[in-house]
Amino acid sequence: KNKALQFIGEYDGKIIKTAGFDTIIAVFKNPYKVLRCAHEIQKEFLKYQNNTDPEIEDISFNMGISVGQPLTENEGFFEKAIQMSQRLCFIAGNNEIIISKLFEELCETNETIKKHIKLRIVNPAELEFLDHLLDITENRFSEYKFGVDSLCREMGVSQPQLYRKVTAISGRSPVSFIRDIRLNK
Repeated sequence: KNKALQFIGEYDGKIIKTAGFDTIIAVFKNPYKVLRCAHEIQKEFLKYQNNTDPEIEDISFNMGISVGQPLTENEGFFEKAIQMSQRLCFIAGNNEIIISKLFEELCETNETIKKHIKLRIVNPAELEFLDHLLDITENRFSEYKFGVDSLCREMGVSQPQLYRKVTAISGRSPVSFIRDIRLNK
């Protein structure tokens, strides 16, 4: 975590919040610096993957990068951007950086950068589906009878369609997706 905090400072990021040992929320003025910082953190943490030294633990990480207004009328400071980044982290694969299409456009990422970074871009339709999916799931996860059938009805999609979309976005089945939300809350 200290190494990540160091890189954030080097790339002019400001720490908004840290939670526990594994969560850092930061803001940057320049989208290109965000991506460079994320890449440096990714490179550093990948050094600790599959290492043979028993003194050093493997590090697993994921990052969600989003853009948003600093202050909105109804929400607090960066609340929408923070929520979207947390949601992107939730669907990110192991050691993956996941960004919104809007961030990609602001950053003007090129193919060279994309080749060197384990990066996934989520398009606006996927973000809208993800928002709807997580809004429903986060509001109802504590209900005993809430499951895939209930989720399909509320989303207005068939089970096969829900399975395809949830798996494509998150890499998990809908059952695993709901279970992971319950475990994270």
